[in-house]
Amino acid sequence: MDGKKKIALTFAFYEGDTLVRRETVAQDIVKVGKDPKSHLRVDDEAASRMHAVIEVQDDVTLIDLGNEAGTMVNGARVNKCKLNPGDQIQIGNTLIVLEKMEEGTAVAAAVPAVGGDAGDVPAPAAAVGGGAAAAAADVPAPPANPFGGGGGGGANPFASGGGFGSSNPFAVSPSHGGVPDDAPEGTYEYRLIKSGPDVPADEVESPATAVAVRILWGRNLLHIDHLNPPRSYYVGEDDTAGKNKALAVDYNVPQEKLGTTRAPIVIASAGSAAAVILPNATGTVEVNGQPKMTLQEAISGGMAQPCAEVSGAHQIPLQTGTMVNMTVGDLTFEVSSVAGGKKVAAAFTLAALASGAMLYVVGSFVGHAGLLAAMAMFMPPLGDTSDDSISDDQRYLIQQY
Repeated sequence: MDGKKKIALTFAFYEGDTLVRRETVAQDIVKVGKDPKSHLRVDDEAASRMHAVIEVQDDVTLIDLGNEAGTMVNGARVNKCKLNPGDQIQIGNTLIVLEKMEEGTAVAAAVPAVGGDAGDVPAPAAAVGGGAAAAAADVPAPPANPFGGGGGGGANPFASGGGFGSSNPFAVSPSHGGVPDDAPEGTYEYRLIKSGPDVPADEVESPATAVAVRILWGRNLLHIDHLNPPRSYYVGEDDTAGKNKALAVDYNVPQEKLGTTRAPIVIASAGSAAAVILPNATGTVEVNGQPKMTLQEAISGGMAQPCAEVSGAHQIPLQTGTMVNMTVGDLTFEVSSVAGGKKVAAAFTLAALASGAMLYVVGSFVGHAGLLAAMAMFMPPLGDTSDDSISDDQRYLIQQY
C-alpha cells in the first residue's frame, strides 16, 4: 500500500423497514448492480447487471447507467447527483442508505464487506513448535498409485499414449469462469464463450445492411443495439424526460462523460448511414481491403467529412465491413456495418399450415371441437321436473330420507 488516503463508504441495505446488511467499500469506482462481482450487489428484480456507478473523488457522485427502472435518490429519479451521508438510494424495492463517509489509509482499513478482497482476510497463525510437522510424521503414508509412473505400479491406461490411446475421460475440463469472488478490480473481464456450433449465415441473416452499436465502460459491455433498418442513434441526457421526441436519446450518458448534452453516434438518411466521430475522440477505423487506421488518419486522409449536427465532429460512411471504434473518456462506442437479421415467419401462414406439426395441431383442434358439439347435441334430459309423475307416497319418502 502506498498510504494514499481513500474514502470508505458505509451503506445500509433495507427491504421495507428491515435492515438486511451493511457494507463498507473503499473504491474510486463503486459498481452497483445485480452482477455478483459488483461492489454493492442489489438482489432486486428491477436492478440491472450494471445498474449504476458511484465515483469517489473530491465528491461522491452517483451516475445512473440508463436503466429502464431508473435510480431514485431521496425520492427523485436522477441521472447523476452528489451523495452525502443520510441520502437514500432506491432501486426497485431495495433501499440503500449512505450512512457515513470516512477517510482510511488503505482499502483494508474499511470494514470488510461480503465478498471483499482477499487482502481483507487475516492470515492464519503459524504452527507452534513444529507441531504440524510432528503430526504429519504420525500419519501413515498412502498406498502407492496403481496407475502411477513410478515403481510398483502399472502404466496409467488413461495417460496420453496409454493403453486406451486417449486422454482421461474422467478428468475435469478446465473452467472458463474460474474467477474468485474476491478477485481484484481489473484482473477479470466479461466475455461471451462459444458453447455450440456455428449457425449457417443464410438461416439468420438477410442481404440487407444493418448497423450494430456497442457501448462499453472500460472493458465492460453496457449496452448493445441492432439498427435494422439503419437509423440515427443518439446518446446523452434527455432534459425533457421523453416529452420532446426531437430531443430523445437512445442511451443515457452523463454530460460530463460525453462532453455535450446530446450527440449522435450514427446518422442515417436516404437509406445510408454514417458513424460520427466526436471532437477529441480517439480510436480506430477498419474498412475492408484497407489497413486499420486511427481516427485522425481517417480525417486527414479525406475518409471522414465534417458533421453538420455537431460542431468539430466528423462522419464516416458505413460501408459493408466498416467498423469504427471511438473512445470518449471512459466510454467506448463501437459502430459497425453488419448483415441484417431475417424476420421470423408468422405462426399461421400457409407454409406453416403445410407442415406436419401444424396439421397435427389443426386436426386435434377439429377433432375436439366435433366431440364437444356431439356431446351438446345428444345430451340426455337432465331429469323430469314435473310433479305429476311423483306420487304422494314417493314425495313422502323423498322428504323422509
